[in-house]
Amino acid sequence: MFDTLAPSDSSTKRQRTSRTCHDAVPQLLAKGQVEAAKSVCRKALEEFDSAAKPSMADVWYSLGLVHDIAHEHEEVERCMRKALSYHERPEIWPYLADYATRIGDFDAAFLCFERMQQLVPTGLLGIQAASDAKLLARTLRCSLVKRSCWLDVAEELSGARALEERSHTHAWRVQDSQWQWRGEGRSRQEPCQRSNPEEEQVSTESEKKEESLNRTFSSSVTCQVWDNVFGPELLLALQKSVDDFAVWRAKSPQRLLGFWLPTNAEPQTAPEVAGRKLQDLLGRNDLDIEWWCRTQVPSLGAHFHYDTHPFLDEAHGHLRPEFSSVLFLSDVGGPTVVLNQQARGSGSIGSHVPEVPHHGSAVASRSNRWFAFPGTLRHGAVSLTNSRDEVRSGAKRTVILYNFWPKNTPKTAECVQPDFSDYLPFCAWAPTARHILCDCCLKQLQREPMNAEKMASVDLTKPSEMDHSVPMEGALGFLPMPCSDVFKTDRGFVNLHWRTAAKLPSDWSALQLQMLFTPYGGVQAMQFADEGERILRVRLEDLAQHSVAAAHFQQSPSNGIVLQCEHFLGPKEQELLAAAAEAIACSKTPAERRRKEEEAERQRQRLAAIEEAEQQRQAAILAVRRSLWEAANADFAAAVLIEVEKDVERGKRLQAAAESLRDPTLSKQRRRMMLALVEAERKRHGPMIPRMERQAMAAADADSDAWQQYVIQAERQYLKLIKEAEEMETRAMARAEKETRRAEQARLDFERRRRHREEKMRDAERGAMKRADEESRFVEAAIALAEERAREEFESLGLHRI
Repeated sequence: MFDTLAPSDSSTKRQRTSRTCHDAVPQLLAKGQVEAAKSVCRKALEEFDSAAKPSMADVWYSLGLVHDIAHEHEEVERCMRKALSYHERPEIWPYLADYATRIGDFDAAFLCFERMQQLVPTGLLGIQAASDAKLLARTLRCSLVKRSCWLDVAEELSGARALEERSHTHAWRVQDSQWQWRGEGRSRQEPCQRSNPEEEQVSTESEKKEESLNRTFSSSVTCQVWDNVFGPELLLALQKSVDDFAVWRAKSPQRLLGFWLPTNAEPQTAPEVAGRKLQDLLGRNDLDIEWWCRTQVPSLGAHFHYDTHPFLDEAHGHLRPEFSSVLFLSDVGGPTVVLNQQARGSGSIGSHVPEVPHHGSAVASRSNRWFAFPGTLRHGAVSLTNSRDEVRSGAKRTVILYNFWPKNTPKTAECVQPDFSDYLPFCAWAPTARHILCDCCLKQLQREPMNAEKMASVDLTKPSEMDHSVPMEGALGFLPMPCSDVFKTDRGFVNLHWRTAAKLPSDWSALQLQMLFTPYGGVQAMQFADEGERILRVRLEDLAQHSVAAAHFQQSPSNGIVLQCEHFLGPKEQELLAAAAEAIACSKTPAERRRKEEEAERQRQRLAAIEEAEQQRQAAILAVRRSLWEAANADFAAAVLIEVEKDVERGKRLQAAAESLRDPTLSKQRRRMMLALVEAERKRHGPMIPRMERQAMAAADADSDAWQQYVIQAERQYLKLIKEAEEMETRAMARAEKETRRAEQARLDFERRRRHREEKMRDAERGAMKRADEESRFVEAAIALAEERAREEFESLGLHRI
């Protein structure tokens, strides 16, 4: 609603300043004048006072948007915090969430996502916040854990048990142990999985179908790593530009998922020059390049996924690149891990071939290192626990990801080489414009030689070498991984053979133990229970054989070997025994059965009493609600008598009746009398109520028409003022344009005169140099002539003396 009172001078000034800032900032940004837009916002903040909270919030928000265009992240966070302190807007929270994720404050990021969902639960911001929070949670789970998972996943990795037969409570753990074995002189064992040698020779039909894929994936062949790929100039240009390109991709109006470089396109930036050089190193110049940059804190990884076409949906068959690759530009962060899994369809859970990875490759983050692998394979990044120095330094894990696509890949409007010079249609300038190479710099970087050194890998085939784990989506749950020290070595390129490690025992002691329990169904899992490596917990394949094996091996010492075997019940066995004991105890005597029946009868009576009390409570609540409704009817009838019929006495009687109806102690006869009185008044008022409603609606319509006319007049006046302001601004812009052209012409004239003066000075200098050269030659000739005459005189003088 518009206020009928005239606004104060300070309020008018604030509105004019806010409107000027709101209109001027987009116009300046559309011309690419970012610094001028900042100045307008700061000037508006100086003119406002702290009382104008909404206006201050709008100006601080506008200033934050300008800093966001300039990629000044700390200033964006400061301005958005200021705007939030004056007035909460849902649009502020995405910027705070981006900054919190950028600096690694994930708790704050989740709080921002939660607040967005609270403010606009069904809006675009709320839906996007829910999606971003889910993606961030998935990414944070992909972190190296100091925990061995061999007991949980050894059966699946070795192929001894299909995933669909696995219990959702996971495999046997330490607290569910069934055996303790005490021996002398045993070395520490790693958890391993027993596999019958006869069963190992027989593979299932699914394994036969996957054999071709397993043969095609050999980490030492298809996964290739090069170190020291680029020269110092190109490497420095990549490190300087990677953050701006990563931010531009996320904030560009087109919302691109990646950048495209066709085969026949000319590179314009350092990453595109690097992509062409990597294409030469790969030996495939007939491929299109898709690339994008990523800058994140080292404690953030990337969940396991498949690369797909960034602009095409499922109808095009989930296209995969021919090659995927990662170019590392820093030494911090976790490794990139590639699995020997391909996708069926979209690559969702349970649609991988093979369903459980048999082996993979992991490459540590090293500056100027390039890791290439087939584009159809599943991969991700695992975050490591960073040292205090790395956390204190604030270093980021920076990478450029390149996907190489065939030339016949379906194209869309987004599959073009982007223009990094602007943020149009919002701003005619972008920070990435400074990273567009001129022709001279482009040729210099293209001519710089490459010193790529191909790296050899290290094979890990033992469970002891993979004593850590990483959470993984799907039925497997966890995947064994080596410790972080392996990735901090000079090489940092390892092949992980999970199936080999799961099938083979860790040493001869484990093999002897498996052979010892082979007659009793074989060992399912085992693990040392103490640090002294003298107590081993063993679980057999056949649970019924535990007591038989314990009775057999619990014998007296022979030949100096002490072997003690003891059977410990697992949780399920303990529950079954407790239930059986209770059933036996209940069925021992008739007195016990009668006692149980009496307890059951008392329990039924208690439940019946509780149900009856609940029914009485609901009846009492219903009675209270009925009395309130009756009293409300009496109050309405009294109001009609007093306001319309002006019968105050009868109205007071009805008000007294309403007060009586609210009294729960009122007798039934008295309540019936009061209700009869109220019902009689309601019937008498029946014809009057529609007439009263029509009168009220007519008054409301008249009031609405008056306000509508007032609003229309105010809007007309506002549009007139805007039109006048636009005309004044057009004239001012025309004058400014004319003055600019005049100043530019004056500058050109001054530049022309300066060049003319410089040309005259150069001509004069050349003439002076020419005269000086002539005089110098003349002097040299005179000196030579004088020396010649002196020599002749000396020779003649010598002859006279002789």
